[in-house]
Amino acid sequence: MPSSMSEADLFKTLLKKKPEAQMPQVAQKPQVPLRREAVKPVPPAQPAEIYEKKEPVIEKPQVKPVDIEPVAESIKNLTASVNLMYGLIKTVIVPVLVLILIVGIAILVKSSK
Repeated sequence: MPSSMSEADLFKTLLKKKPEAQMPQVAQKPQVPLRREAVKPVPPAQPAEIYEKKEPVIEKPQVKPVDIEPVAESIKNLTASVNLMYGLIKTVIVPVLVLILIVGIAILVKSSK
């Protein structure tokens, strides 16, 4: 085909030389008649075995009685420590913080004049 052909001429030429559509050949298997076998009946389900429900036997282990005396002593010591800290905060730390606050306010007022 010369390169000087127009698109229309090229299209017409292709239409004239259109190859015949070939159908794809699928390999066909010879059909074998299906045999139908007799359906075997399914045997009925056997009844489930019935068991007697037995409660599990749980033996409780022997528990030694707890000695409460050391626990009570620890609670008393803890209470004494908490009371000591509360007294220290009330008598020493709070007045010191209030004094620092007053001094700080006084310095701010003096420096603003």
